[in-house]
Amino acid sequence: MPYIPIAEARGFTALSVILMKREVSEEKLIMITKSLWEKEAQDVDELVALFYLPDMLIESTAYAIGSCMKDGEVNIRYER
Repeated sequence: MPYIPIAEARGFTALSVILMKREVSEEKLIMITKSLWEKEAQDVDELVALFYLPDMLIESTAYAIGSCMKDGEVNIRYER
C-alpha cells in the first residue's frame, strides 16, 4: 500500500495513504491502519492515516481518516 509520511512529532505520526481501488470496505481500512501501526508506529502514542481514493489529490480533503492509539484500537472516520 503506497503511503507518504506527512508529519512526525513526539508521540504522533501521520501518513497519507493512496488507495488502489475506489471502493474499500471499512474492514479493509481498519486492516490497513493496523498494519501501518504495526510496521511504522508502535513507538508513538498515535498513528493517523489519511486515506485518498485513486483520483484524489492529496492536497484535498481525505476520503477517510484512520487512527490507532498505543493500545492497538483502530478508529475509522469518513469525511463528508
